[in-house]
Amino acid sequence: MGASVSGPEKGTRLRGMNADLNLVPFIDLLSVCITFLLLTAVWTQVQALSIDQGASDPNTETTDPLVPLTVHVSADGIWVGRDSGTMFAMEQDAYDWAGVLAAVRADRALHPDAADAMIVTDDGVAYEHMIRALDLTRAEGYSKTAISGNQ
Repeated sequence: MGASVSGPEKGTRLRGMNADLNLVPFIDLLSVCITFLLLTAVWTQVQALSIDQGASDPNTETTDPLVPLTVHVSADGIWVGRDSGTMFAMEQDAYDWAGVLAAVRADRALHPDAADAMIVTDDGVAYEHMIRALDLTRAEGYSKTAISGNQ
């Protein structure tokens, strides 16, 4: 491809000039950039945590609805129970996860067929504590878990 610059203006000593533009390096750069973008951006996947938010089917009629097991993680401790429960206070800036596990296992012994659990966290509670409560309930067989914030 070529380009030309117009000739001299009246009263100047400049002459017209022809120049060849080499577009091959620009095309190579463009093809490398497109290939790089396709290989990196198109095939990325977002990691997701699968949580069944529908704790129970609202269309089924039950004679005795069972309140789901609630694990409430707050800044001063963890409350575990259904209608009434146990509060495990923080000691030396650490949660009593062994006590929480014992309370969840005791609930599992009372309600062996229950699958519903609810994890509630207050504002300011670290994400890792919510995930640990979720892992704890999942390990004990609570397959339908809802996650909520304190309202």
